[in-house]
Amino acid sequence: MQSDLVLHLDKVVAKLREEKVLLDQAITDLERLAQGRKRPRGRPAGRSSGLQRPGRLHAAAAAGGDIG
Repeated sequence: MQSDLVLHLDKVVAKLREEKVLLDQAITDLERLAQGRKRPRGRPAGRSSGLQRPGRLHAAAAAGGDIG
């Protein structure tokens, strides 16, 4: 019975080592991808196009105030 447990644990350890290799490769690939990107894509934070999104109310209208 003891030898069955050791054999089972050896298989588990071997499988975990295989997974570790795959995880290390994935981490390396993601790090390389992150280093290759100079700037984030899209509009810079804090800037807007000046247009309101459809369905949004002005602050005064949302608060129940008078627009005008």
